[in-house]
Parts: sequence; C-alpha cells; structure tokens
Amino acid sequence: IGGATYTRITATKDLVADVAPPRAYALEAFLVAHQMLEATDPNARLQLSERMSELRQQFESRQAYWHTHVPSSRASVNEVYAPAQRFFMAYEQLFLPALAARDLPAARAALNGQMRTAFEQHRHAIDAVLKGSDAEIAREEAESRSETRAALAIGGVVLLLLVVLCGAATLAVLRSIEVPLTRMRELFSAMAQRNLTLQLEMPATNEFGEMTRMAQTAVESIRDLL
Repeated sequence: IGGATYTRITATKDLVADVAPPRAYALEAFLVAHQMLEATDPNARLQLSERMSELRQQFESRQAYWHTHVPSSRASVNEVYAPAQRFFMAYEQLFLPALAARDLPAARAALNGQMRTAFEQHRHAIDAVLKGSDAEIAREEAESRSETRAALAIGGVVLLLLVVLCGAATLAVLRSIEVPLTRMRELFSAMAQRNLTLQLEMPATNEFGEMTRMAQTAVESIRDLL
C-alpha cells in the first residue's frame, strides 16, 4: 500500500472513473431524458430511448453486483438505489407516455418534477456514499500499512534469528573440525620430537575423530615396536 505499483494501479482506476460514465449513477440517464425532450427527429428520439434502456440495465446490474460482492455496502446501495428507481419509474410511467402523445408540456413537467426530485435525492445519496467511502478507504489503507510494518518487523526478527542460528551452526561445524585437527597436530608434533607417549582422547564419532584415533593407534604400534 502506498508503493509505486499501488500508486500506478490506483491512478489508472481513477482515470477510468473520471473518463467513463459511472454505471451506478443515473447522471447520464438524466441527461438523455433532457435530450429526448429536446429532440425533434423521431429516429434520434428512438435511439435515445434505446440508450436509456441500456443505462437502466447497466444501473440494475451494478446494484446487483454490489449487493452480491460487498454485502456490507447494502445499506448505502439501497439509499442510492431507491431514488434512482423512482426516477426510472417516473420516466416510464409519466415521461415516456407524454412524449408518445406528443404532450411536451406534460413531459417537461414530469422531467422537472418527479424525475428531477428523484435524481437530486439520488445524487445526494451518492455524495454521502462517496464521502463515507473516502473515509473507509483511508482507514483500510492505514490498517494495511500498519499490518505491513508489523509483518516487516516480524520478518526482520525471523531473519535475525536465522542469521544467529546459522552463525552458531557454522561455529559448531568449525569447532568440530578445528579440535581434531589441533589434536592431530599435537600428536604429529610429539612424534617429530620422538615423543611416543602422548595420549589423545577423541570422543567424536565423525571422520575427524576416526582419523585421530587411527593416528593414535599408529603411534602406539610404533611405540610397541620400539
């Protein structure tokens, strides 16, 4: 969290959010309704009506998505969803019939009346969700950074313990090699001085201990011969 990769990912998502019309927001639907009211070409109005149907489907799909994937957001989603539903119902029950009857004053009244009121309630609910979401994101990012720092601290302690253990194991191995070599050097030094009475004790059972015992046996055999 807060790293270079995280910053690039969030920046890309922010760019998409800024450029693409939000599907859970009825803003474009409100704009399309105004375009439909002002359109004089029947074909253009038909295309706008089809676009409104697409926007309604997209809105419904996003509401279902948030209900399913983020159950904790259901209360906020419902606050956003309810006024948008009233907006689309007024569109279908008042606005469209008035346009079909070519009753522009009635269509304008529906748009500036129930549809606008529902849209304003929808927009205020979205503003509240965004404000709460910003605070929630900041809290979760702070928790994530805290958890990351704790994990790094634990990792550092574990790494330090591993270094200590590896150092201790290395010292143990070196000592297991050094002690037999030192004793063999003492034995050969005594032999060089014609001292065949030196006795070495080597309890180790590894290869170095075996070599030391073999050297001691050889010295004893030479002493017996003499």
